[in-house]
Order: sequence, then C-alpha cells, then structure tokens
Amino acid sequence: CARAGAVFADAEAIEDQLLPLLQAIHTRLAGPAVACCLKQRGSDQRQKRWSVLIDSDGLHSTSSTPTVHIPKDDCGGGSAWAAGVIDSLSRGLVAAGRAQPCRQGTVVTLGRDHAASALRNGDILAALAQESIGDHSTATRADLE
Repeated sequence: CARAGAVFADAEAIEDQLLPLLQAIHTRLAGPAVACCLKQRGSDQRQKRWSVLIDSDGLHSTSSTPTVHIPKDDCGGGSAWAAGVIDSLSRGLVAAGRAQPCRQGTVVTLGRDHAASALRNGDILAALAQESIGDHSTATRADLE
C-alpha cells in the first residue's frame, strides 16, 4: 500500500503504484492539484529527487530532469520542497497578474510550463536544504535561481 513515507524498491514501482493513487486522489477530490515529491537513494549515497503534480492538464513531472545530490542531512527535504513549489507557483501568479490559479469549473489548471517550473524549483530547494546540517537551511533565492 502506498502512503506518505512509503518505500518502493525502485523507480518503476513508484510509477506503477503511486501515480494511479495520485490520479485517484485528484479525481476523488474533484480537481485540486495534487503534488508529491519523490526520492531514491543509490548505493553510492547519491539521492535522486523528482516530483509529480496532477491538475486538469494532466500529469506534470520532473522525472526526466531529476535533481541528484549527496545529502549532508536527510531532514528537511520535504518541507523545503513544499516551500519551493508554493513560492514558485505564487511568483508565477503575481507575474501573470492573477490572484489565484485558473479553474475549469472546480478543476485547477496551473499550465504545463508553470507547473514544471514550480516542481523543478521545489526539487532544487529540497536538495539545497539538505546541504546544511541542522534545522536551518542556508540556501538563498540566488542559490535557487
């Protein structure tokens, strides 16, 4: 059973098991965007991070451009990822002169480029946060950009 904090043997298991569950959640909730950050640790301690988001445009993913790094501290990646995604989505709305995402009825539409950029920023900020040991990241906006 896939759930928050679930461990999969390989990336294919994630694709096969988790993505249908996220799609079902998206459908059941009638359309808010649903997002998830994913990571896989290699035997060389390198961590591959990527993320997915489902909105009315379909599946958006950074699996083809994962962020690969060697974390100094395993804590904080998920929170930093969420902060990076939210910040990027918010800045995109401001740049577009909108107060909230577009909707088709109850279904959220972020736009393919906007969603991909937000996911990528989340992946990078998560990796940067794990480059600092302890509870406080030293990553700056300049590091992210």
